Amino acid sequence: MLFRSKRLDRGEVYDPAFGWMTAARLARHRAGERSDRGRWVSAAEDEARGRDVRHGREYHSDHWEIVSAAGLADAAALAAVLEDTHAAWRQVFGGYLLEPGEFAKLLATPGRPRAGVPHAAILCAGRGQYVAELQPLEPRIGITHGIYWTPTKTAWFFVDAAAEPPEPDLVTVRHEATHQLFTEGRADAEKLRHAAGERCGFWAIEAAACYMETMRPTTFGWTVGGRDAGRGPAARERLAAGLHVPLAELCGMGRAAFQAHDPLPELYDQIAGQADFFMNGEGARYREPFVEYLSRVYRGTADPDSLERLCGRSCADLDDAYRRHLSR
Repeated sequence: MLFRSKRLDRGEVYDPAFGWMTAARLARHRAGERSDRGRWVSAAEDEARGRDVRHGREYHSDHWEIVSAAGLADAAALAAVLEDTHAAWRQVFGGYLLEPGEFAKLLATPGRPRAGVPHAAILCAGRGQYVAELQPLEPRIGITHGIYWTPTKTAWFFVDAAAEPPEPDLVTVRHEATHQLFTEGRADAEKLRHAAGERCGFWAIEAAACYMETMRPTTFGWTVGGRDAGRGPAARERLAAGLHVPLAELCGMGRAAFQAHDPLPELYDQIAGQADFFMNGEGARYREPFVEYLSRVYRGTADPDSLERLCGRSCADLDDAYRRHLSR
């Protein structure tokens, strides 16, 4: 709401098709015109012209500034998924946003809180453009469907022409947006270490993102999590096959060790199942400890035994409880 208030204060208005802009600019967009590098052209002419990411179409939502080399409608569709993810993430991981006591201090502070800086996202027109833009930064970008690039704090996606209708991969959008929200969402985000999970605990960063992949719309809002949602069934199959990396080993892994695990996709299945256990297992008794553990991993203050101490149980006991959670 803070971003929305700031734009309203500037006299801007919002249209789901075009985002936030001045009333005069919105009127021209609704009349079928588009702004292209300082001049107005017809919407048809604009859509027919290819764009690169340096001269992309701009779409401003409540919490994101999107530069789109794809169509404006594609940017609007991406913004809708990002904003839904933001709303759900704040509810699911609300304890991550503020340290104990900070919320009361915030309420006691006179005046309106600062809105901060909007998140940045880039939407490429297709996989080819996406790979060409990012391969100099990440040689293995071709195996991904989206990425949150931490050095520039930018989420990258592309429109999948094979999808019907063509759109970004929604699961990937939620996964990468979760990385962005954890990295940038706190009031003290600038103080967070850029190398979150570099020393240990990296699995939890990915587990939380896998958990948000399970987000599904309902008539009353969203559901998130569940043993049969997302990668949950695959996690159960992995466990039934006797394939399990002990939690103590996972907690000791930094980013490099985790990403070097072979096969990595199957490990993602496991940690997705573990995310549901820590968020919902045994009456959600481990939810607050897990969120605090995530906070420490992102701040770079987690140790290999931090999760054990926060949960008050050994990793071996937590492994057994996880098995029971998935087999129920």
